[in-house]
Amino acid sequence: MKGIFFQQKGVTAIVAAFILLCSALAKAQTQPADDIVEIARGLNGLCRGSSGDTPHLDLICDLRDKAFRAATKRGYCYGKKGQFGAQMEWHRCTNDSLR
Repeated sequence: MKGIFFQQKGVTAIVAAFILLCSALAKAQTQPADDIVEIARGLNGLCRGSSGDTPHLDLICDLRDKAFRAATKRGYCYGKKGQFGAQMEWHRCTNDSLR
């Protein structure tokens, strides 16, 4: 998977991201956390890398937020206290993790 669907922008990427996210959330008990983190990473790139006039930007960012929550429920967090955006990365949650 590794970002294949996230290299394109537009409706195709949104639909693909939505399908992947729904699939991951539906299989939350058996879906590997790595897949959910990869989906969250791709959606985050689309959300952060798009301008305000990008069609469906609200949907992309909403899907990203849902993917972040799903990853957090699986024990993965994005960023630690005191870090700024460029320093943040996915990791197993600890006491210092942002949630």
